[in-house]
Amino acid sequence: LAEGKITGKQSQVLSTLAVAGVLDEQQLARLIGISGRSLRRYHSQHLLDRLYVVPASLRTVGFIRAGESLRLYKLGAVGRAIVAHDQPLVPSGYEGFGVHRLTHDVLANEVMIRVARAGADAGYDPIWLSKYEATVHDDAGRPMLEPDAMLELRHAHRATQRFLLEYHNEDDSRRAAGKIKRYEEVARDGHWQHAWNTETLPTVLVSWTHNAVATGYSAAIERQAHRHLGLRFRYLGMPIQRLLAGGDPLQWKEFLSKEVAPLLPEVFASTGV
Repeated sequence: LAEGKITGKQSQVLSTLAVAGVLDEQQLARLIGISGRSLRRYHSQHLLDRLYVVPASLRTVGFIRAGESLRLYKLGAVGRAIVAHDQPLVPSGYEGFGVHRLTHDVLANEVMIRVARAGADAGYDPIWLSKYEATVHDDAGRPMLEPDAMLELRHAHRATQRFLLEYHNEDDSRRAAGKIKRYEEVARDGHWQHAWNTETLPTVLVSWTHNAVATGYSAAIERQAHRHLGLRFRYLGMPIQRLLAGGDPLQWKEFLSKEVAPLLPEVFASTGV
C-alpha cells in the first residue's frame, strides 16, 4: 500500500467486497473472473480475510452439495484501510454474528449476482449498491429503512430500472408486516428521493428460504392494499430455491396479483409472455 502497488484487479476485488460484504470463491470468480490462487495471495497480503463454513441451510436450498464446504472472503485489515478512503461504511461483523448472518448475506448476494448478470445479458449496465448506500435516513440521520441492497440497471436508450432487495432466511412471518409498514412510510415521507437519487420508486424484490416469510408478506401487502392510502411500492417475490434451481432472474411474481411479472419491460416482447 505504501509503495502504491495496488493493481486494478485488486482494486476491483476490494470494491466488490466493500459492497457485498462477504462472497464465496465461486461468486467472486463469476463477478470478476479471478482465480482461487489470486484470492489466496490477496489473503496472504491481508487485503482479504478468509472464513470457512459448512452451514446445513446452504445445502438445503441447493447452494452447495452434500459434503462441500464454503470458502468465503471478506475485507482484511489492509483491504478495509484502502476502501475506507472512499467508502467508510462496509458490511462487517461476520465473526461475531455467526452462521446465520453469513448464510443470509451469501444468499442475498447470490440473488443480486443473478439479477445483475441477467440484466447485463439484456443490455443493461448493472450498478450494485450496498445496504448502507441503500439505507434511507430521516432528518436527524436515523435510519428509517434498511434494505439488504439496491441494484440499478442502466441503459443508454431506456429508463433506469431500480430494485431493492429483501432476503429472509428466518422461519417465521413476523418481520414482514414491519417491513411493509416501513416501506410505505418511507414512500409517504419523501426522503427516499434524496437517498436513492431518483423520483421513481424502485421495485422491492423479496426472496426467502422458508415459505412462512412469503405468507407474511402476502398478508401484509393485502392489508396495506385495502387501506385508504393503498400501496406505493411494487412488491415482487421469488423463493431462493427456485432461483438456485435455474429460475429466470428477470421473472418474479407479484405478491398482490400472484401473476408472473418481468423486471424489465422489454422482456414481454422478447419472450412472448
